[in-house]
Amino acid sequence: NIDFFVFPVAGVTTHPFWAIFEDESLIDDMVSLRLETVSLKPPVTKGKHWEYRILESQGNRHLVMATILEVGRPVVMPKGDAGGFEVAPNLYPLPRNHLVLWRELGRWVACATRNGRPVYYQVLTVTELDRSAILELRCMLLQLQGQDLTEQLSGIVIWDLSVEPESREILGRGLGMPVSVEEHP
Repeated sequence: NIDFFVFPVAGVTTHPFWAIFEDESLIDDMVSLRLETVSLKPPVTKGKHWEYRILESQGNRHLVMATILEVGRPVVMPKGDAGGFEVAPNLYPLPRNHLVLWRELGRWVACATRNGRPVYYQVLTVTELDRSAILELRCMLLQLQGQDLTEQLSGIVIWDLSVEPESREILGRGLGMPVSVEEHP
């Protein structure tokens, strides 16, 4: 048996949301019901293919991020049972209130952070950081900001030293944030 398995972003879906509760013993059922309501709860008969974490609490209001293992996604599953799973972005040292971009399995991944923790991540449909990427990222950020899931983002970090200066400039101008490029941790 495997104690722990790390999944790439391509193998999961995230669903952050604000929940109001005082009794923490109810959170597991609340998340399960929320995932079912938005049609994200996987139809699995063996094991639990989702997890959640509370990212922030403000009195009885809690920011919850649910992570769902996707059935049918192109991810090689471990042989045998794993005691738990983690998703790659949760293991990285992420900057506070930024949009972080990196390549994973040949695709661009976008991760929005809140106080240095990932609040949402997804694989982008685009292969280049161009105007199409800006549109996709704007849609993602608009939804996150509209639901008060991110605080004001202070910049974009690209973990890929090979990104051309022109792409960085287009991205920064298009999203209205400064862009820095760093080596992938």
